[in-house]
Amino acid sequence: VTTTDNDGDSSVTNVTSANISSSFVFGDDGPQNSATTPTLDNLSLLTGDGGLTGGNDTALPASDSDDGIDISALFIAAVNPGADGAATQTAANFQFASSTSGLTKGATTGIDTGLDLASGGGNVYAYLSADGLTLTGTTSATSGDGSTVFTININATTGAVTQTQSAALKHSSAENGSNATNISGFYSDDRVTLGALNLTITGDVTTTDNDGDSSVTNVTSA
Repeated sequence: VTTTDNDGDSSVTNVTSANISSSFVFGDDGPQNSATTPTLDNLSLLTGDGGLTGGNDTALPASDSDDGIDISALFIAAVNPGADGAATQTAANFQFASSTSGLTKGATTGIDTGLDLASGGGNVYAYLSADGLTLTGTTSATSGDGSTVFTININATTGAVTQTQSAALKHSSAENGSNATNISGFYSDDRVTLGALNLTITGDVTTTDNDGDSSVTNVTSA
Protein backbone atom coordinates (compact mmCIF):
# COMPACT_ATOMS: atom_id res chain seq x y z
CA VAL A 1 0.00 0.00 0.00
CA THR A 2 1.57 3.31 -1.10
CA THR A 3 0.66 6.29 1.09
CA THR A 4 1.55 9.99 0.40
CA ASP A 5 0.66 12.45 3.15
CA ASN A 6 -0.36 16.14 2.81
CA ASP A 7 3.21 17.52 2.92
CA GLY A 8 4.55 15.07 0.32
CA ASP A 9 6.07 12.34 2.47
CA SER A 10 5.54 8.89 0.95
CA SER A 11 5.87 5.27 2.10
CA VAL A 12 5.08 1.76 0.82
CA THR A 13 3.69 -0.75 3.28
CA ASN A 14 3.43 -4.49 2.53
CA VAL A 15 0.20 -5.89 3.98
CA THR A 16 -0.69 -9.61 4.44
CA SER A 17 -4.27 -10.82 4.78
CA ALA A 18 -5.53 -13.52 7.11
CA ASN A 19 -5.46 -17.12 5.84
CA ILE A 20 -7.89 -17.43 2.90
CA SER A 21 -7.27 -21.10 2.06
CA SER A 22 -10.77 -22.11 3.15
CA SER A 23 -12.30 -19.63 0.73
CA PHE A 24 -11.62 -21.96 -2.20
CA VAL A 25 -14.27 -24.72 -2.00
CA PHE A 26 -14.78 -27.77 -4.21
CA GLY A 27 -18.19 -29.42 -3.81
CA ASP A 28 -18.96 -33.08 -4.34
CA ASP A 29 -21.75 -33.92 -6.78
CA GLY A 30 -23.67 -36.86 -5.34
CA PRO A 31 -26.51 -38.87 -6.90
CA GLN A 32 -29.65 -36.79 -7.38
CA ASN A 33 -32.37 -38.00 -5.03
CA SER A 34 -35.10 -37.29 -7.56
CA ALA A 35 -36.42 -39.04 -10.62
CA THR A 36 -38.42 -38.62 -13.78
CA THR A 37 -41.59 -40.69 -14.09
CA PRO A 38 -41.09 -43.96 -15.98
CA THR A 39 -43.90 -44.62 -18.44
CA LEU A 40 -44.76 -48.28 -18.83
CA ASP A 41 -46.37 -47.95 -22.28
CA ASN A 42 -45.11 -51.36 -23.36
CA LEU A 43 -46.55 -53.16 -20.34
CA SER A 44 -49.47 -55.00 -21.90
CA LEU A 45 -50.65 -58.31 -20.50
CA LEU A 46 -53.48 -60.07 -22.33
CA THR A 47 -55.41 -63.06 -21.02
CA GLY A 48 -58.83 -64.32 -21.93
CA ASP A 49 -61.49 -66.96 -22.11
CA GLY A 50 -59.48 -69.08 -24.53
CA GLY A 51 -57.26 -70.32 -21.74
CA LEU A 52 -60.21 -71.36 -19.57
CA THR A 53 -62.18 -74.60 -19.65
CA GLY A 54 -64.29 -74.58 -22.80
CA GLY A 55 -62.48 -71.57 -24.28
CA ASN A 56 -61.88 -71.65 -28.02
CA ASP A 57 -59.64 -68.66 -28.86
CA THR A 58 -56.13 -70.05 -28.55
CA ALA A 59 -54.61 -66.53 -28.77
CA LEU A 60 -56.07 -65.75 -25.34
CA PRO A 61 -54.27 -67.85 -22.70
CA ALA A 62 -55.29 -67.89 -19.05
CA SER A 63 -51.90 -66.51 -17.96
CA ASP A 64 -49.51 -63.93 -19.39
CA SER A 65 -46.33 -62.21 -18.27
CA ASP A 66 -44.42 -59.06 -19.28
CA ASP A 67 -41.74 -60.89 -21.24
CA GLY A 68 -41.10 -57.90 -23.50
CA ILE A 69 -40.42 -55.21 -20.91
CA ASP A 70 -37.67 -54.74 -18.30
CA ILE A 71 -39.36 -52.70 -15.56
CA SER A 72 -36.21 -52.65 -13.44
CA ALA A 73 -34.21 -51.02 -16.26
CA LEU A 74 -36.89 -48.38 -16.83
CA PHE A 75 -36.84 -47.41 -13.15
CA ILE A 76 -33.04 -47.20 -13.08
CA ALA A 77 -33.04 -45.00 -16.19
CA ALA A 78 -35.38 -42.56 -14.41
CA VAL A 79 -32.77 -41.65 -11.76
CA ASN A 80 -29.91 -39.24 -12.56
CA PRO A 81 -26.64 -40.46 -10.95
CA GLY A 82 -25.09 -36.97 -11.11
CA ALA A 83 -21.87 -35.68 -12.65
CA ASP A 84 -19.71 -38.32 -10.96
CA GLY A 85 -21.51 -41.00 -12.95
CA ALA A 86 -22.99 -44.23 -11.65
CA ALA A 87 -20.73 -46.97 -10.37
CA THR A 88 -23.80 -49.12 -9.62
CA GLN A 89 -27.55 -48.67 -9.85
CA THR A 90 -30.05 -51.30 -8.73
CA ALA A 91 -33.83 -51.34 -8.42
CA ALA A 92 -35.87 -53.35 -5.93
CA ASN A 93 -38.83 -53.28 -3.53
CA PHE A 94 -41.36 -53.18 -6.35
CA GLN A 95 -45.03 -52.94 -5.36
CA PHE A 96 -48.39 -52.00 -6.81
CA ALA A 97 -50.03 -48.75 -5.72
CA SER A 98 -53.22 -46.92 -6.63
CA SER A 99 -54.66 -43.43 -6.38
CA THR A 100 -58.19 -44.87 -6.31
CA SER A 101 -59.84 -44.25 -2.95
CA GLY A 102 -60.07 -47.44 -0.89
CA LEU A 103 -57.68 -49.52 -3.01
CA THR A 104 -54.99 -49.65 -0.36
CA LYS A 105 -52.70 -52.41 0.83
CA GLY A 106 -54.50 -54.91 3.07
CA ALA A 107 -57.95 -53.29 2.77
CA THR A 108 -60.81 -55.73 3.45
CA THR A 109 -63.47 -53.98 1.35
CA GLY A 110 -63.22 -54.54 -2.38
CA ILE A 111 -63.23 -51.80 -5.00
CA ASP A 112 -65.48 -52.21 -8.03
CA THR A 113 -63.23 -52.79 -11.05
CA GLY A 114 -65.88 -51.84 -13.59
CA LEU A 115 -65.66 -55.39 -14.95
CA ASP A 116 -68.50 -57.93 -14.87
CA LEU A 117 -68.64 -61.68 -15.13
CA ALA A 118 -69.74 -63.16 -18.44
CA SER A 119 -71.99 -65.59 -16.56
CA GLY A 120 -74.67 -63.75 -14.60
CA GLY A 121 -73.05 -60.32 -15.00
CA GLY A 122 -71.90 -60.04 -11.38
CA ASN A 123 -69.43 -57.32 -10.42
CA VAL A 124 -65.72 -57.97 -9.97
CA TYR A 125 -64.00 -56.38 -6.95
CA ALA A 126 -60.29 -55.64 -6.53
CA TYR A 127 -58.06 -56.09 -3.47
CA LEU A 128 -54.43 -55.14 -2.98
CA SER A 129 -52.46 -57.49 -0.72
CA ALA A 130 -50.85 -56.20 2.47
CA ASP A 131 -47.39 -56.40 0.89
CA GLY A 132 -48.51 -54.65 -2.31
CA LEU A 133 -47.37 -57.55 -4.48
CA THR A 134 -50.72 -58.99 -5.58
CA LEU A 135 -53.85 -57.45 -7.05
CA THR A 136 -56.75 -59.89 -6.85
CA GLY A 137 -60.17 -59.65 -8.46
CA THR A 138 -63.00 -61.58 -6.80
CA THR A 139 -66.77 -61.91 -6.97
CA SER A 140 -67.30 -60.47 -3.48
CA ALA A 141 -67.04 -56.97 -2.01
CA THR A 142 -65.82 -58.53 1.24
CA SER A 143 -62.29 -59.90 1.55
CA GLY A 144 -62.11 -63.66 1.91
CA ASP A 145 -65.50 -64.30 0.34
CA GLY A 146 -66.41 -65.18 -3.22
CA SER A 147 -64.26 -66.77 -5.91
CA THR A 148 -61.16 -65.51 -7.66
CA VAL A 149 -61.61 -63.95 -11.11
CA PHE A 150 -58.02 -62.82 -11.73
CA THR A 151 -54.69 -62.28 -9.98
CA ILE A 152 -51.88 -59.96 -11.02
CA ASN A 153 -48.53 -60.41 -9.29
CA ILE A 154 -45.36 -58.34 -9.27
CA ASN A 155 -41.96 -59.73 -8.28
CA ALA A 156 -40.57 -57.47 -5.54
CA THR A 157 -36.98 -58.06 -6.67
CA THR A 158 -37.20 -57.87 -10.47
CA GLY A 159 -40.45 -56.02 -11.16
CA ALA A 160 -41.67 -58.84 -13.41
CA VAL A 161 -45.48 -58.89 -13.69
CA THR A 162 -47.73 -61.90 -14.29
CA GLN A 163 -51.49 -61.89 -14.92
CA THR A 164 -53.69 -64.96 -14.47
CA GLN A 165 -57.40 -65.13 -15.33
CA SER A 166 -59.70 -67.63 -13.64
CA ALA A 167 -63.17 -66.73 -14.96
CA ALA A 168 -64.70 -65.35 -18.15
CA LEU A 169 -65.49 -61.63 -18.23
CA LYS A 170 -68.30 -59.79 -19.98
CA HIS A 171 -67.20 -57.78 -23.03
CA SER A 172 -68.70 -54.85 -24.87
CA SER A 173 -69.54 -56.47 -28.20
CA ALA A 174 -71.04 -59.81 -29.14
CA GLU A 175 -68.93 -62.14 -31.25
CA ASN A 176 -70.37 -65.41 -32.43
CA GLY A 177 -67.63 -67.97 -32.54
CA SER A 178 -69.46 -70.53 -30.43
CA ASN A 179 -69.38 -73.23 -33.09
CA ALA A 180 -65.66 -72.86 -33.84
CA THR A 181 -62.81 -74.63 -32.06
CA ASN A 182 -59.09 -73.96 -31.79
CA ILE A 183 -59.38 -70.56 -33.47
CA SER A 184 -56.79 -67.85 -32.92
CA GLY A 185 -57.41 -64.13 -32.55
CA PHE A 186 -61.19 -64.19 -33.10
CA TYR A 187 -61.95 -62.44 -29.80
CA SER A 188 -58.55 -60.88 -29.14
CA ASP A 189 -59.54 -57.32 -30.06
CA ASP A 190 -62.68 -57.36 -27.89
CA ARG A 191 -61.08 -56.19 -24.66
CA VAL A 192 -61.83 -54.71 -21.26
CA THR A 193 -59.21 -53.29 -18.89
CA LEU A 194 -58.59 -52.27 -15.28
CA GLY A 195 -58.17 -48.60 -16.22
CA ALA A 196 -60.64 -47.50 -13.52
CA LEU A 197 -58.24 -48.61 -10.78
CA ASN A 198 -55.49 -46.04 -11.53
CA LEU A 199 -52.72 -48.54 -10.84
CA THR A 200 -49.04 -47.63 -10.67
CA ILE A 201 -45.84 -49.43 -9.74
CA THR A 202 -43.42 -48.12 -7.14
CA GLY A 203 -39.82 -49.17 -6.53
CA ASP A 204 -36.58 -48.07 -4.88
CA VAL A 205 -33.51 -47.27 -6.98
CA THR A 206 -30.18 -47.38 -5.12
CA THR A 207 -27.44 -45.35 -6.81
CA THR A 208 -23.76 -45.36 -5.85
CA ASP A 209 -21.66 -42.92 -7.85
CA ASN A 210 -18.02 -43.26 -8.87
CA ASP A 211 -16.63 -41.64 -5.73
CA GLY A 212 -18.76 -43.74 -3.37
CA ASP A 213 -21.71 -41.45 -2.58
CA SER A 214 -24.97 -43.37 -2.32
CA SER A 215 -28.68 -42.54 -2.28
CA VAL A 216 -32.01 -44.37 -2.47
CA THR A 217 -34.74 -42.84 -4.62
CA ASN A 218 -38.35 -43.97 -4.50
CA VAL A 219 -39.77 -43.99 -8.02
CA THR A 220 -43.42 -44.19 -9.10
CA SER A 221 -44.48 -45.09 -12.62
CA ALA A 222 -47.06 -43.24 -14.68
